[in-house]
Amino acid sequence: MQATALLNEAFLKLVDANVPWQSRAHFMAITVRAMHQILVDHTKTKKCQKHRGDEIMVTLHEANEAYNQQQPDVLNIKDALIN
Repeated sequence: MQATALLNEAFLKLVDANVPWQSRAHFMAITVRAMHQILVDHTKTKKCQKHRGDEIMVTLHEANEAYNQQQPDVLNIKDALIN
């Protein structure tokens, strides 16, 4: 991750937090924590992409809708597997 992108993400996170800063040290501590969280999230995302490759992600809601649209006939599937 580029340093500029990290700083931009941290800035956006800090602006949304709306924290009343108690001191310069408090500001630095919160900023470091925000940057750490961003880097961890970035690393997790990269590892997921590396290990999953081009897998298609399907949410539970999408899977449920697909199942409700095409409910298989269990008896026909069982007969097909036996034969």
